[in-house]
Amino acid sequence: MSLKTLSFIKVGNYFDNSRNESLLREPEFPNNSRQVILIMNRITKLIHIDGFTLNFIHFISGNSIYVIWKSTRMYTFPRVIITRQGHKPLYNMQRSKMSFIGKQKNSGYPTIWKDQGYGTLVVGNKMFQSHSRYQRGVGFRFLSGKPCTISNECAKLWNLREVNLENKLNVNKNTIHIISDMKVLVLAYELIKSNSENMTPGVDKSTLDGLDMLWLQKVSTELKQGKFFFSPGRKKYIPKPGSTEKRPLGIASFREKIVQKAIQLVLAFIFEPSFLNNSHGFRPNRGNHTALKMVKSDFHGVSWVIKGDISKCFDEINHSILLGLISKKISCEKTITLIHRGLEAGFIDLGVFIKTKMGTPQGSILSPILCNIYLHELDLFLLQLKTKFDKGIGRAKNPVYRSHQYKLSTSKISLEKKLVRRDLWNVHSLSPLDPNFCRLHFVRYVDDFVVGITSSYDTALEVKNIINNFLLAHLKLNLNDIKIKITHIRKKEVFFLGTLIKGNFKKERPIRLVHFSSKQLSIKTRVTPKLSLHAPIKNLFDKATEEGFFQKAGVKYEPTFVGHLINMDHADILGFYNSKIRGVLNYYSFADNHKSLGSWVHGMQFSCARTLALKYKLRFASKIFKKFGTYLTCPDTKRKLYLPITFKRTQIFQINIPIPFKKKK
Repeated sequence: MSLKTLSFIKVGNYFDNSRNESLLREPEFPNNSRQVILIMNRITKLIHIDGFTLNFIHFISGNSIYVIWKSTRMYTFPRVIITRQGHKPLYNMQRSKMSFIGKQKNSGYPTIWKDQGYGTLVVGNKMFQSHSRYQRGVGFRFLSGKPCTISNECAKLWNLREVNLENKLNVNKNTIHIISDMKVLVLAYELIKSNSENMTPGVDKSTLDGLDMLWLQKVSTELKQGKFFFSPGRKKYIPKPGSTEKRPLGIASFREKIVQKAIQLVLAFIFEPSFLNNSHGFRPNRGNHTALKMVKSDFHGVSWVIKGDISKCFDEINHSILLGLISKKISCEKTITLIHRGLEAGFIDLGVFIKTKMGTPQGSILSPILCNIYLHELDLFLLQLKTKFDKGIGRAKNPVYRSHQYKLSTSKISLEKKLVRRDLWNVHSLSPLDPNFCRLHFVRYVDDFVVGITSSYDTALEVKNIINNFLLAHLKLNLNDIKIKITHIRKKEVFFLGTLIKGNFKKERPIRLVHFSSKQLSIKTRVTPKLSLHAPIKNLFDKATEEGFFQKAGVKYEPTFVGHLINMDHADILGFYNSKIRGVLNYYSFADNHKSLGSWVHGMQFSCARTLALKYKLRFASKIFKKFGTYLTCPDTKRKLYLPITFKRTQIFQINIPIPFKKKK
């Protein structure tokens, strides 16, 4: 038995419970739950003159020739209620006040700001303290906190994953019953409800506001009967990074996104166990850092790197090929039809309906998983290609290295041996261009991929043509001719996922001094040169210049103030700069040139100082540093500008810990 309390920090006509956000989910332990509610009843008399009445109750407002709304008086009183939280929904009970003065009565329906009504059950509205914005109605809430995705309530999903994990060739039947399961739909709602964009209306103007179980039950029935149809999305064009072109973005009905999320959960639990480790885009516990880490660990001794980009991948996915790939693991006709309807739902562009005959809609919840299913065929093909091209147990010795070894073995003069041994240390032992040795490695992140080849240029060119022919013949996709490149990694860097991949074969010596702190020894050992990952410093300065943090004077970048931040509070300005600095440092935590990021961070520091100088009208950044210190500390909140203690290379990759797929007992 426990009582969960909270401090009441808001005042107004609203419910304030123990920070429950779910409208649908039941509590984990309803018998031990308690709810603390602060209710401020606000009763306002609104006089509606000459309105339509029925049985002395004003049912319809505004149905008259002449209408006058007038607020007469208001009563307020606070109450604190501590109740046991059960399975029944919590409602705010209010009855309207009637005034029988001629034909004058108050309105029968609640307005957006107040909860008055004609005596029926109405749902209270949760407001901000300033009443500046209307939030989602309270409706009925349960003490559940964040959704627990690893629980017994979605046993069907976990059983689905276990079956497909044990047998990757398993064909799943009756998957529509899992998609339409109420617990799966509630879980889908839990996973998307916190996204702020879900309050953006689609074509049908609906949002997740006011959602109830009856709507989900209706959707569940329609899914089982095969009668659910997706409405067309609202099309919007957004700028494409690094290009003058614009990318179409589809804004779907956000209530229908619950169904999309349920489909995505089922597809992920079926296909995720069969995906290869070389795929990193839009997958759990994978991302840019896992892809770059694989590049650094696997691309040992590669000579050529193919950087590829599939042109308009999402827009040119063939529906029939995609549905055929899904049908290999799902034999439920209703599920295939439902996905097909989602693909061909179309969109409305400038008031004109356009049916989509190919591609997956940008911005859809289903697009990432469908793209991975489609490009999984490319992963399998590259795996077969690797098996075909890999040959040789090891590379032959470098002829120069063997020559020095022979001199060292035949020389009898100690001074000559010393000089030969020194030359031997500066030469790599293995030949980088052994024709009898070949290795192929690949990493894919959505439609971007890199292929590393330890062989000749002719082999790299052959691999590129084979990949292009496969995409064109089997997946109806094309490589981007502008972005597809074959690069000699020892002479030029490769730009992949915002990172420069460089080969240090010329700069890095094959002999390295290794220190053993436990034994207090230092031993010279021969090492294989590895690729290094560098942060693109110039690109960071160029992007910050576009955003107004720097001004370019010739080849130099001079920090400058950001004008639109001047009217913000001191602490908010620091918070804005901290978000930029932390974002760059966290992303490039693995960079081998981490020290070079110091110039960019200190430039942002001076930009922040000059912004504060303009805010406080002190003219010079030196006066700001003298007044607020090196960290530009806010005198009120004590917030400081984030400056790391050191810029020493850490080579740390930010990778999430995998979620254990186990059920609660």
